[in-house]
Amino acid sequence: MYFHSIFACKYKKINMKRAALLLRCSTDSQDYDRQLRDLQPTAERMGYITEKDLIFGEYITGKDDVRKKDRDSIANLKLACKEGKVDAIFINEVSRLSRDSIAGRLFIREFNEDYRVPIFFRDLQQWTIDPISKNRNVYLEQMLGFYFDAASAELKSMKTRFASGKRKNARTGKSIGGVPSIGYTKDKDGTIIIDEENSKLIKIIFDKYLEKDGTITTVGRYLRGISNVRTWGTGTIGNILRNKAYTGKMEVFITNPDEIDQNKKVEKFITTIPVIIDEETFDKVQKKLDANRSAQEYTRTKVHLLQKLIVCSDCGKAFSTKTVNSGRNYTYCCVSKQNGINCNLSISLDADKTESIIWNLVKSKLLELNRLGISERQERIEKEKQQIQSYEEEITAIELAIEKIVRKRKNLIDYLEDAESDEEVEDIKARRKKYDNEISDSKNRINQIRDKIDICKSNITQHLNSSLTSDIISSIESNRNKMKTQIKEFIKKIVPYPIANSHSVLEVHTIFGLYYILYSSRDKDKQAYYLYGSYYKFFPKDNKFLVIGDMDEDLIEKNMQVSKFAQSLTINNMSIPREIKISGNNIGLSDAQKINRKYYQITDSTGVYTYDEMKEKCKKMNWILPFNI
Repeated sequence: MYFHSIFACKYKKINMKRAALLLRCSTDSQDYDRQLRDLQPTAERMGYITEKDLIFGEYITGKDDVRKKDRDSIANLKLACKEGKVDAIFINEVSRLSRDSIAGRLFIREFNEDYRVPIFFRDLQQWTIDPISKNRNVYLEQMLGFYFDAASAELKSMKTRFASGKRKNARTGKSIGGVPSIGYTKDKDGTIIIDEENSKLIKIIFDKYLEKDGTITTVGRYLRGISNVRTWGTGTIGNILRNKAYTGKMEVFITNPDEIDQNKKVEKFITTIPVIIDEETFDKVQKKLDANRSAQEYTRTKVHLLQKLIVCSDCGKAFSTKTVNSGRNYTYCCVSKQNGINCNLSISLDADKTESIIWNLVKSKLLELNRLGISERQERIEKEKQQIQSYEEEITAIELAIEKIVRKRKNLIDYLEDAESDEEVEDIKARRKKYDNEISDSKNRINQIRDKIDICKSNITQHLNSSLTSDIISSIESNRNKMKTQIKEFIKKIVPYPIANSHSVLEVHTIFGLYYILYSSRDKDKQAYYLYGSYYKFFPKDNKFLVIGDMDEDLIEKNMQVSKFAQSLTINNMSIPREIKISGNNIGLSDAQKINRKYYQITDSTGVYTYDEMKEKCKKMNWILPFNI
């Protein structure tokens, strides 16, 4: 009898239907537990068993992004369905499945058609497939589409309300989320108030730093002796000394979900909070911090002109200097390499030679501007203004195109409702991906154009204000700190790419545009070679350049930028700007060649060049930067 009861119990459990529970939760663990308490008894009343390995849930908010991948809970649930482990799925509310109109519809269609697994929505008390007859609930499928639309609209509405609430809090001195700065706390209404104990430490930090021999290091040492609130590192203390919130003016940034323009999407507010440090004390500290920074640079044994300007092309970290040859020379190399962090870039740059090359680039540009007469400057300024107008018109056209694509994307919902086959569904997915890529590429193009507008504006400013004579430049060269300041005004960043045999390409981003510098520390002539303009693109994976422009024309004057010979070409009486057309950030050389194929029919000088071939052409054009200062 005993063995019979055990066998009957096991047999009953094996033959019971298995239910999967799909839980979607906010960061509140109580919400997770509540859904579990609601769904388990519901499933059991209908004759299903629920086991831990078939409970799928995670803490997540917002929309599903079907362009990337299913969230983990959905992916694991699909896998369990494929393996035949699930007889039915129980979900508490429609919004727990998805808050995206298209993603939700695709999920339902996939579970209905591919897995044939019924889904029970507890809030609607309905099945997508009848568990007994196995008939699909077509009416519910249509209704779910409306529920997904409503959930999507509610999500957007929630974001709008949250943003509105944050703005209100920012205007009334309340916290908009997160932990207040050290020295402050929140009352029960969320208003930022002074933390009496920790605010004393803030005052000590400012007072100790203003003492005659006070430094960030000495302040940290003092704090570690009187307080164990935190470790009091130099970074923490430096951030406190720079934090203007202690004067009662706290900057907060709020994302506006209703703003389409990405440049205006983040709004800045100044929130008034209680004062811990008066303005006068704060200003004194800022002056001392700035003075100490300058003094440190002057007292160094050597001022490094390119400090924090060189960025690793592999890990993105800054380059810093280190000594070589028993301290006689310096090189720039990636800080990740120096600190033992994984980085695949094997390149170091001779500091003296690299600094010399970059300085000569800056100096040649300064002298070029200074040589221009008043009429020539005015002519260039007018050209820059015309170019800005042309760029702005292009941005307007692209924005209109984006609006059309967005409308097409919304129409996919209607097409999805009418889709009858897997082929039609896959076509809708492909079209959505295509529209998303087009929108992304268009926005990238707008950002590129805005960068070019900034360059045009910088050029105008330089033409209006350039007054550096050769004598003044010689005076700057006698002081490395002044050279460093001048370089930072022109150079945004430098990205090095290694080539074989100690050769490298330096991608130099300047306020005038992009330069490529071909550099070898072993060059027998002690000179580097440069390219300037939007007619060149270097592809590091191939170690080759894509070039558009007639580099062999005899009419080009020495040291003149490429725009003198490659500004435009004419096809069928239509002027087309000659610049590399790149769609997307990670495009390869072969794809770029295809995009620019029309240029190859015009001139044999347009095409792909190796490092050595490009170097020879630069020599011929006299685009040269010597190593010496």
